[in-house]
Amino acid sequence: KKATDLQFTSTVESSDSSTEENLGRMKRKLKPNARLQDFITETKGRKKLQTLPYVKPKPSKVQEKDSSSSDESDLNIVFPQANSLKPIFHEQNSSTNGLESDSESVASVYCVPKSDKNNFRAATADRQHLLKEIFPDRSSTGELDAEPKVLSNIRGELRRFQEVVIKELKEIKTDLEIVRSSVVRQNQSRKPTCPFRIPFSNDCDVTASEEVLYSDKESFKNWCVSFGGISAHDHVRRILVRLFTHEYSLRFNFTGKGNKKAYKNLAIYPVVNSAVLESHRVTELVLEQVAGNFFRNAKDRNGGRAKRQKSSSNTSTQN
Repeated sequence: KKATDLQFTSTVESSDSSTEENLGRMKRKLKPNARLQDFITETKGRKKLQTLPYVKPKPSKVQEKDSSSSDESDLNIVFPQANSLKPIFHEQNSSTNGLESDSESVASVYCVPKSDKNNFRAATADRQHLLKEIFPDRSSTGELDAEPKVLSNIRGELRRFQEVVIKELKEIKTDLEIVRSSVVRQNQSRKPTCPFRIPFSNDCDVTASEEVLYSDKESFKNWCVSFGGISAHDHVRRILVRLFTHEYSLRFNFTGKGNKKAYKNLAIYPVVNSAVLESHRVTELVLEQVAGNFFRNAKDRNGGRAKRQKSSSNTSTQN
């Protein structure tokens, strides 16, 4: 036989028939859920509302009296008779001014009393007087006729001033042309000169030329350009012949080898090159070669080659 008395809330069933009879008594009562209880109450309320009987609305009684008459009786408004109303618009007199007529019409629209109308006319008269003082009538004073005369006089003065200025500018232009032509003629007639003493015969002359070229290279350049030549070789030779004496040129070469002085280290070298490059389309390498050959062959100039050939022939005959 199974146990039957485990707990007072137990739902365990036994095989005995007496326990089956008391099953409903021994079951534990469950507490209802709060949310479920609210849902149940809401649904019950809805069902009650749906089951309410339809009540037919009662028909409203039609008012026998007119609404306007009832409103008038409520507000107690007394409407004046048509004969007692003042006219809104008045006829305007032709002799009155425009502003006065406007003021009267405005006053009549607003139904201004006669006492206020007189005050309004006085105020408009004062306003018109002030407007005449601020903005006077130019037609009566003659200022409208005077303004075009003033403008015409100003235009005439400006026109005369422009004519005078144009005339002066033409005279200045002619004077400038005369001065320019005279300067050009002087430059063409005047031959450029060397700014230092030439030809070089000693080192002092070279030092003096370097001091001058430190501040004035343009005049020496113009002097070099003035020589010209049929070629760059001829142009360089013509300049160097004027710069060096034959005896002093024997002490120079281009690079300064063999216990000689270097021509490329002198201050005149870059100035001579720039002058020749302006006159001929050559490179600086060509000018270096021309200057080197000039100093290399210096001993053959001024009859040096003939003397050397004569001395060599004399020695050969003696032998």
